Parts: sequence; C-alpha cells; structure tokens
Amino acid sequence: MPRFAKHPLLLWGGIVCLVLTLAGLGTQRQMYPLQSGSGIYSPADWKSPDTRRIRVSTYNIQKAVGTDGKRDLQKILGVVSDDDIVGLQEVLGSTWTNWIDQAETLARAMGAGWLYAPSQTRYFREYYGNALISRFPVESWRIIPLVWSNELGNTTKSLKHRNRIEARIVIDEIPVQVIVTHLDRGTIRPVQLLEVLGEFERHQHVILLADMNTDPQDSTMRQWLTANPGVDVSEDITNKVDWILVKGFRTVDYGTAPSGPSDHPYYWAELELVD
Repeated sequence: MPRFAKHPLLLWGGIVCLVLTLAGLGTQRQMYPLQSGSGIYSPADWKSPDTRRIRVSTYNIQKAVGTDGKRDLQKILGVVSDDDIVGLQEVLGSTWTNWIDQAETLARAMGAGWLYAPSQTRYFREYYGNALISRFPVESWRIIPLVWSNELGNTTKSLKHRNRIEARIVIDEIPVQVIVTHLDRGTIRPVQLLEVLGEFERHQHVILLADMNTDPQDSTMRQWLTANPGVDVSEDITNKVDWILVKGFRTVDYGTAPSGPSDHPYYWAELELVD
C-alpha cells in the first residue's frame, strides 16, 4: 500500500503546501520582457491613412472600474468610440474568468486594431498594463520596460513594473511615432519621466499619450515644457497628470471628460499633420 494511503494527513498536508506555494508565486508581480513586432491585431477594415487630421486620446481606465466602484467597460467604450488613436493605461489582461483582455474587447467594438502591452504578469496571466487602439495600420511596434532602478546605484524600485509602447504609424505618407505609457508615483518617477521625454524628443512627428503621474507644476516637467514650447495640447489645464504631447502636428481642438467611468478624466485632441 502506498505510504500516503497509510498516512492521509501527510497527503493532505502536502496538497495544502503545494496550493499555498502556487498561490504565493501567483501573487508575485513579474516584469514583462521587451517585445517587438510588425503589425497589430487588425480589424476587418483599416481607416485610410490618406488624411492629415486625426483624433487621439489618452485614458487611464482603472480596469474599467468607475467612481461608483462598478466595472463597466461599455462606459469606457462610450467615451473613446470616436477616436482614431487611443492610448490606454491600467488595462486588465485576460483572467481565469475572462480570456479576452479589455483592449481587445474595446477595439473589436470600435472596429479598430489593438495592441495590449502587459507591464507585468500575475496569477500566471498577462495581468495588467497599457494598450494602443488604432484605426490606422501599425507598421512596427515595441513594448519596452521602463527603468526599474537607476544606474547610479540607487536600488529604490518602482511600486509596480511599468512599460511604454512605441508604435510607428504612417499617416499621409509621413511616419508618426506614437508612445503610450504610465509612469510610477514613487521616487523612481523622475528617472522614468526623463526617459520617456527623451524618447519623445528623438522624433520629428510624435504623439505621446500618457499618465505620467506628473502635474504641470513639477519642476522637471516645467523646465522641459519651457524648452519645448507648443507640445502640450492642453497647456491651460493645470491640475492634470494625464498628458497629450505632440510634435509635427497642429492642435485643432481638444477637450476632456470628467471622472466617472474611471477615476481619471479622459483627454482628447484633434490634430492636423504639418510638414
């Protein structure tokens, strides 16, 4: 007779230890590695890129949990449905009860393409991260982990793993770099901020859609905006941490919608491409 059959308490003790070990491992956040590719999940029909005017937005959707504490992705859809390019933060990936991530659900309803960029894995799933939704074809993309601790020997870590999406979209035969990201709120934030702003500066035509957890009064942000005038589409909004920064575009119009479907406001801008 097997040993465990003679000692059922030993068997159940082993099972309990295994379950607890798996549960402990599952709750740990693991950084998602650098990824790259060409093309994104596509709709039945792309919007023609032969245009010079587009509507973009940034929205931290907080996993689609509204200020009422209820998860309702349809409310998020109602906000972003008219946009051509959407940068999303705090997007929930597939779970054990729902195998379709929120980015895919939104994009399919909009008839658009999507790229989900998990910044970390948890519960053995691609748990949480950023996303790009686009009505225009994406030529190439990268998902890049943000700095976790700086190179000066400071081991202060980000509260959570973070990343940024870099996507190349050709509009009216001009390559446009789209960056989507979400910065930390902790002491690593200034390092991440300079990293992302440095990438923005590298491009002639670029759109940054981001929750930077940085308000316009931040000294680093204020100095950078002074050195880069005209890039902030909503420079008169002084109490924001969500940003749309552009270069190589003229801002035709912009606006915001208050918190409700999420705990963050939604920001949008209508842009016109300039040579």
